[in-house]
Amino acid sequence: MAGSPGSKYYDKFLKYTVSMQNADGDIVLDDENFRLLSLLKQTQSISRAAKELSISYRKAWGKLKTLEEKMGFPIIIKSRGGEKGGKTQLTEDGLRLINAYEDLYDNFNRQVKELTKEFFKKINR
Repeated sequence: MAGSPGSKYYDKFLKYTVSMQNADGDIVLDDENFRLLSLLKQTQSISRAAKELSISYRKAWGKLKTLEEKMGFPIIIKSRGGEKGGKTQLTEDGLRLINAYEDLYDNFNRQVKELTKEFFKKINR
């Protein structure tokens, strides 16, 4: 979100991220993990999700395993290939998590857009 055309802030942007942390302040979920889960929901493929994120399959798999360890419950169900190939699906908890995140992110985006407009109005006086 940037300043309006012609303003001195036109090429300046406000960015934000959403992350989930544990009680010790360690990040459990970040934007990349959320994107990975969202792509898994769509594609049911770790390799396709990894490709879309421009990361290796190994890195994506590692992120998913680390995520499950930090969350303390299974996030994915992986089935091996066969005639039609394998697939990776989100567990009910994983699906609930990504659906809730997508709703939260949509709400944040709407609110941040309005707040950003007000911010740039105030500084462009």
